Amino acid sequence: MTAKKERSSGIELLKIFAMIMIVIGHVTQTLISEHEGISSDCFIDLSAATTNPQYFGLMLYRHIDKIANNIFFMCSAWFLCTKGGAPRKRGRKVLSIMTDTWTISVLCLIVFFLLGYKISASSVVYAFFPLTFMNLWFVTAYVLFYAIHPYLNWAIEKMSQKELLMLNIGTFVVYYIVVFVINRSFFGSNFMLFIAMYFYVAYMKFYMAEFFSKVKNSVILLFIGIAGSVGLMLFMNFAGMHISSVSTYVLHLVSMYNPFLLLTAIALLHLFRQLDFVNPVINWISSLTLFIYMIHENIFVRGIFRPLVFEYIYYHFGYDHLLLWVLAYGIALFICSAIVSAIYKVTIQKLTSKVSQWLYNRISAILNKGMGFLMKVH
Repeated sequence: MTAKKERSSGIELLKIFAMIMIVIGHVTQTLISEHEGISSDCFIDLSAATTNPQYFGLMLYRHIDKIANNIFFMCSAWFLCTKGGAPRKRGRKVLSIMTDTWTISVLCLIVFFLLGYKISASSVVYAFFPLTFMNLWFVTAYVLFYAIHPYLNWAIEKMSQKELLMLNIGTFVVYYIVVFVINRSFFGSNFMLFIAMYFYVAYMKFYMAEFFSKVKNSVILLFIGIAGSVGLMLFMNFAGMHISSVSTYVLHLVSMYNPFLLLTAIALLHLFRQLDFVNPVINWISSLTLFIYMIHENIFVRGIFRPLVFEYIYYHFGYDHLLLWVLAYGIALFICSAIVSAIYKVTIQKLTSKVSQWLYNRISAILNKGMGFLMKVH
């Protein structure tokens, strides 16, 4: 009962908004990436600085996607970050996510095959191994993180406030300053960012409660994050218009290593956390968000369906109001994915839950025997 009371609907509402932003960002990504079989006229080149206001707006949409990734993870991290004992049943949760990911991926493969679309052999492999090949990177990183988060909680509990602060300063300097400026340095990865953000959330939760209880502080942080993000993008775009070597650097700012995007996400987390209420409907819709991600970012939805929609829009309506089209398309795709996710949750997931429970029992038995044997080895 206590755990359920902690699930504030304010944070769950933010997760829903974050997923909407992620879908809009992914729709934008489709628009700026050419796809086989679709005319190149339907896609936008954002690889260089631009004076087109609509193109600049699309860059903002891509920034929103990265902010939303941070938000979505930190919302989950806020609930998972605890002291006084590691959460149980993490193995069951991990297997449940993996089972649902595989089921949804294979179902999408079957649907697109039955609809008559040409499916390559490599796509079939990707469909049967959805958590590999960077197919669904967010889900993969989240599964890996969820598996180890009890050990992170243990480490947090052992650290003093000063030690945790020193760790956070170090990871911020390395990943949000050095790696942001010099890409591909210090072995940066989204998984490492998840771990770093988890420690940030822990410090805020255990040592900065009074600071973030004041809405003014979160608003100031939000202003710094948004102003910094937009200002840096305007500056780089302006510089790119005059310095050719900088022209292609604008989209480099669209990164989870962008410190201003991190500050924006942190501010929004604490602003929505102030909305202290419980709404079962909001919490239930929030429980669908990971399914929504799996569906709208599925390899066939991403590679076949989403480009075809833009092709239809381009030839029937044109791109005069492109920003509105992308926004409407993203919201519509979110709603459709949510409906399919809801149907999946109340039907197929009942079966996958039993399958994941059966797998958990079998794997646990094997692991216990294996560990028992290894622990006897001296």
